Amino acid sequence: MNRVKKLLHRNIKLIIALLLFIVISAGVTYSASTYLYNSNVIGYDNGNSGLNATDVQSALDELYNTYANNTGCPEGYTQYSLSGSDGFKCIITMGISDILSDAVMDNIASTYVTNSTGIKFSAISSDTNGKGLYILSGTENNAYPIYYYRGAVTNNNVLFANFCWKIVRTTDTGGVKLIYNGLPASGKCTNTTGTSTMLSTTTAFNTNYDNKIYIGYTYNNNGTNTNSTIKTVIDNWYASNMKSYTSYLEDTIWCNDRRVSSTSPSGNTIYYGAFGRLIDNNQPSLNCSQASDRYTVSSANGNGLLTYPVGLLTADELVYAGGKYNTSNNTYYLYNGASFWLGSPLDFGNGYVRARVAYVASGLLNGYTVRDTFSVRPAVSLKNGIVFTGGDGTSVSPYVVE
Repeated sequence: MNRVKKLLHRNIKLIIALLLFIVISAGVTYSASTYLYNSNVIGYDNGNSGLNATDVQSALDELYNTYANNTGCPEGYTQYSLSGSDGFKCIITMGISDILSDAVMDNIASTYVTNSTGIKFSAISSDTNGKGLYILSGTENNAYPIYYYRGAVTNNNVLFANFCWKIVRTTDTGGVKLIYNGLPASGKCTNTTGTSTMLSTTTAFNTNYDNKIYIGYTYNNNGTNTNSTIKTVIDNWYASNMKSYTSYLEDTIWCNDRRVSSTSPSGNTIYYGAFGRLIDNNQPSLNCSQASDRYTVSSANGNGLLTYPVGLLTADELVYAGGKYNTSNNTYYLYNGASFWLGSPLDFGNGYVRARVAYVASGLLNGYTVRDTFSVRPAVSLKNGIVFTGGDGTSVSPYVVE
């Protein structure tokens, strides 16, 4: 990237000269300037000129298309011809491997981890307990190690399918898991809190709660497989907004871990996997042990019960990101000042005849009865090999998937 930056600086004079040529030859006064956009794209802000571009990348495309006279792209760019035109656009693509190059192991001391044995998941993220991009220990020698963001990071924003997203982690197949973060404004993802970062619908996880089956993302109802209330909401949203982008997404596993962890001494309460891992032992995991709980579209790699490749984050993924059960954290990147559902069952019973699933309340991980209503933040996973054509991951310049 340093080589590209130097090239860009060398090209500023060329662009300025080009702009002067435009002004003189067109006989029009432009309010124009050059930009180093994400340090990898030369941009042109046309101001109040007659051009129509509304963001830096579009202005760049239009500038080259209209005025560059096929002189070629700067070194390091890929040149794309524009249909029906003699012009072209110049883009530098960035693969996920470029982003992951700064990751460090999570089981050692590092810049934002003071503990000699690495991150302590018994505590929330902080400047001394994780802030940045980490490699999940135990996966470092896999074909696709797991990388995850933790803490108060600000460079994991993505613009995809006309929505804003946050990168959460990679998958064991090299995909990139994203969580919904609202609508963009002029190509930016600056809305970080409140209902604007979630689907406008607030919904129950399930409308019934007096049976343990209702902890399920789907459940068996008298021999019939039935969608949960929240799955129906997510599927309807996906069908209306995301179907045309399905080819960008991988069919990864969305875990609804219904494995029994323990029961109360009297047997009145059943505790499920996430409860045992995160409340009893403070040790998150990305394993989904029961095949019936691995929600996928295809039955080749899961239960085949999904209609679309979309789901909910687990409570474990929230803990990796910086959350903790019953402990507030208003600094990590999944904090949005509001409450939203996760996909992890916690318990059934708990002094009452009720099913409880994990949710986030202003950054705090907890559990609530499934018939209560919270907001929804769906998650998807980009396929391995998808590239970003712009941006640096900040809210004002999110990575762009095209």
